[in-house]
Amino acid sequence: MDFYIYEHWRPDTNTCFYVGKGTARRAWVMSNRNPHHKAIQSKLTSMGLSIDIKIVVSNLTEEAAFLVERDRIAFYGRDNLSNMTDGGEGISNPSEKVRKKQSDANKNKVFTDEYRRKLSDAASKRKIGPHSPEHRAKIGAAGKGRVFSEEHKRKLSESNKGKKHQSHSEETRAKMSEFQKNRKRKPFSDETKLKMSNSHKGRPWSEKRRLAQKGA
Repeated sequence: MDFYIYEHWRPDTNTCFYVGKGTARRAWVMSNRNPHHKAIQSKLTSMGLSIDIKIVVSNLTEEAAFLVERDRIAFYGRDNLSNMTDGGEGISNPSEKVRKKQSDANKNKVFTDEYRRKLSDAASKRKIGPHSPEHRAKIGAAGKGRVFSEEHKRKLSESNKGKKHQSHSEETRAKMSEFQKNRKRKPFSDETKLKMSNSHKGRPWSEKRRLAQKGA
């Protein structure tokens, strides 16, 4: 099974607030998140915004994914994230404080049939994928006319300094490189090729990509 590392970003502050590892649709599933993560979800929803999801690296073994997850959390600093652990252990080894919070939150919890139905409906809608044109229009309208103070701009600038030049540790990069060299890629089936082709139909391409396709 291939794993990937993803990040959740706040569009209102242009900052990463969560780093995780997952497979399949995990990065896009917002249920079963910790209280800090849910608080940020609620804040963004009240502003008419949604979480930006970024896939950092994919096609990893679980062991390599643990290393990258730990590296990314250390890069941002756990105090700046909603992560409740240092990464690299999933939820198998949370701290005693985290265990107590999880235990207290789940004590005497009873889910009604109505509540389960709402959770199911919300999950099914999330599986659709990209936002609807109406949702995108709302997000765009929420951003129009927004004016950032000089202090806010300065903080954004400071938070982004050096990010483009810092990446994974040397040890992590070496392991990722070795994994990719030794990885035996299976050829795509005709069904997979058809799905990939259909997924790209109607997608706007940049001028640079068009020229590359033409061999320019």
